[in-house]
Amino acid sequence: MNRSCVNCLKSLVLSLNFLCWLCGAFVVAFGEFQMINSKFASLITSFWPIYPANTLVVTGTIVTCVCYLGMLGGMKENRCMLISFFVLLFVLMLVELAMACVFLVYSRKREFVSHSPHPPA
Repeated sequence: MNRSCVNCLKSLVLSLNFLCWLCGAFVVAFGEFQMINSKFASLITSFWPIYPANTLVVTGTIVTCVCYLGMLGGMKENRCMLISFFVLLFVLMLVELAMACVFLVYSRKREFVSHSPHPPA
């Protein structure tokens, strides 16, 4: 590959990581806004229910940190940072897939219980 193509790909990766970093920062800010203006203001919750504002802050922070690592690794062309970035992205994808499966099973179990043919006593 010639140098101009490498520079083009580098700038594309940097700009996409910066865009994702901005989106993560926006999600954190929106979660903080919801914490202030919502009746669910506590950061310490049990697993069920997970308050949406807390979830927004945590996921936004994780996305912001991972995208910053990718942006910095792309700027410095540091192999270790880029490998860490891709491993973290892969782990995030696996966690997201696992949570989707858990919510799918939970919603089906809840649907099954609510549509039971026997009336409550």
